[in-house]
Amino acid sequence: MSFPNKEEIELPILLELDAMGGQAAIQDIYRRVAQHFPEMSAEELGQKLKSGDKKWPNLVRWARLQLLINGEVASSGKGIWRITDKGRQRIERKS
Repeated sequence: MSFPNKEEIELPILLELDAMGGQAAIQDIYRRVAQHFPEMSAEELGQKLKSGDKKWPNLVRWARLQLLINGEVASSGKGIWRITDKGRQRIERKS
């Protein structure tokens, strides 16, 4: 399986942040968002980039950056992501 693209990861990030009370630690997000893509194997989730960073967390961070630019996610301190009202509105539109 190939990894989902950044756009496909955005809504699961918002859904998980909402489900976790509106904010969460980055490490919890990686695992929970991965559950939205059960076709990804543990081996794929462990793949690394040339830089040595794991590919999956890197991809999730890029998706989060777009959500941040869109105003759908904000930072609530180091390592904590928070959904905004705009992010919740996006969830409602997709439901």
